Amino acid sequence: MDIINNKEDFYKKTGTAALVDFYADWCGECVAMTPFLEEAEVQSEIPFYRFDCDSDREFVMELGIMSIPTLILFENGKEKARKTGLADTNEIIEFVK
Repeated sequence: MDIINNKEDFYKKTGTAALVDFYADWCGECVAMTPFLEEAEVQSEIPFYRFDCDSDREFVMELGIMSIPTLILFENGKEKARKTGLADTNEIIEFVK
């Protein structure tokens, strides 16, 4: 999973279909979900990215993210769906479909 480091990179990588995991290193559920995301990415046709919420809190607030982990599915550069909280591999795969 590639890391998105800033707002410009975010918009560049989510211009088509993509899943973005908004996380923080100190978040236990975020850490627990990482292997599930890695497994789901192998089975997915779209790229998965991670955005560290501590790297740009203002941008995270602009996106309306109030808790983490939050997964946002993008299609053609627009948010298609959002899921908050811990999810296992099967839940992530279903969410991306």
